[in-house]
Amino acid sequence: MRVVIGCVGHWVHLWRGLFTALCDRGDVDLHVLTCGAAPGDWRLCQEAMEGRPNLSIVNLPAYLSRLGHMAAWTYPFGEVGRRVAATAPDIIYSIGEISYISTFQLARARERHAPRARLFVYGAQNISRKYPLPFSALEQYTVRRLDHLFPVGSDAEQVVRDKGYQGPATHMPLGVDETLFARTGDVSEARRRWGLEGFVVGYVGRLTPVKCVDLLLQAVAQMGGDAKALIIGHGPQEQALRALAAELGVTQNVQFVGSVPQTELPLLYSCMNAFVLPSREVEYSQREYGLGISPVRIGLKEQFGRVLVEAMACQVPVVGSTSGEIPTVIGDAGLVFREGDADDLARCLNEYRESPGLRAEKAQAGRERALAHYTWRVIADRMAGVWSDSLA
Repeated sequence: MRVVIGCVGHWVHLWRGLFTALCDRGDVDLHVLTCGAAPGDWRLCQEAMEGRPNLSIVNLPAYLSRLGHMAAWTYPFGEVGRRVAATAPDIIYSIGEISYISTFQLARARERHAPRARLFVYGAQNISRKYPLPFSALEQYTVRRLDHLFPVGSDAEQVVRDKGYQGPATHMPLGVDETLFARTGDVSEARRRWGLEGFVVGYVGRLTPVKCVDLLLQAVAQMGGDAKALIIGHGPQEQALRALAAELGVTQNVQFVGSVPQTELPLLYSCMNAFVLPSREVEYSQREYGLGISPVRIGLKEQFGRVLVEAMACQVPVVGSTSGEIPTVIGDAGLVFREGDADDLARCLNEYRESPGLRAEKAQAGRERALAHYTWRVIADRMAGVWSDSLA
């Protein structure tokens, strides 16, 4: 199959595992059009192409990127059409929402240059929104021409159906590299380096309102004793969270690590006794979220929670809130607490602290669930199977 995938934004490396898994199958000739990839991302993409003659990744300039949100990022005029025409693909897949200008560009290129190709679109947005022109018109153009939807979950699928889409949909979760994300051996030196004696509860991600890290600090304060919080990541709420830790009297029990390279995450996961994703649904602006300059307030809730899969792959027992897709991702491989309820989160964490047997059970179940559902190889096989069926 000849496949064109469009992927805009700075974080293309998050999809590198999918690109390589598709090509390593041997039946996919893949051409990826990135747009505005960061220099580090582009280096990783170049590494992925080495030894894979059936993988081509091209990084194009991003127009309108100063507007902040990736929905406005645009490929250079006419470039997508020229590359689609040269490739003559069987499949065109946009890793971008139906409202993105870049998705419209791919849909338009299919219409003009590859009318027999099948159009697939990714979907993660799980709160329905109405957009102003031109986004609303471009969105409807794509919906009318979409052959198959790849949403990350049920809420994301419903958002597109609310826009008028009536065709088939196959849920496609986000994946991890199971060879990278695996439990390491002796972590005693790393624990000493970071001052992580006791029962360590970890978090990985941006420090933003939707992630609700303040709830984790409240839960650790309630637990008392040897409970420690290991917070990995940066974001606009960092100073407020440090102030909250001081207010709660747990500054000595909270370790802010900042952002670390992805290759170092497995060791830090392995230092944890439990991992928490405490997200809740919130409403705020891009400006507050640190993603752009728009003051318009929007709703947001957890779309998937890839860090849960990373932690499960590293055999760390997980706890997640009832927000968004989190309970579906966890399944029976962890514990779930009521969104926004610090008491319920503390209860779940105390269950883990008091029961090494439960921790071991959930750690093993998490690794098994990650391998069965969330590796890039599993997702690539499923995706290629849907593409083959669509062409047949």
